[in-house]
Amino acid sequence: RTGTERCETNAVAVIGELAKDVSTRAAIVAVGALPPLAELLRTGTERCKTNAVAAIGELAKDARTCALIVAAGALPPFAEVLHADTEDAKASVASLLVGLATEMQLEISALQTERDALAEGFESSRRSLARPQRGT
Repeated sequence: RTGTERCETNAVAVIGELAKDVSTRAAIVAVGALPPLAELLRTGTERCKTNAVAAIGELAKDARTCALIVAAGALPPFAEVLHADTEDAKASVASLLVGLATEMQLEISALQTERDALAEGFESSRRSLARPQRGT
């Protein structure tokens, strides 16, 4: 880690504030903020961890980001927050879990649509092959 603990704590707090704006969430993720936030969940001071939970909770409000949060390794330390006393921390965990469930449902729906299209194409091909050919 670089920087002082105070600077890290303040930087994470700023990221959390920026993440409250829907239009900045994708940019925060795009610049690679998730892995350092996940790392600070494990290694930061208590205040830094609290700020990281809040920042990730804001980012988790975008369901598409939730899988990236998990890929960054944030879920195990984030889940430990369930034992925390603060309602804000628990709300952040809830946002992540809801976002993950939403993203999973979207993926399942997309797979079902693809499966249905393949099945329809297969059935159409089967019917056309089963028709007797004229002139043969």
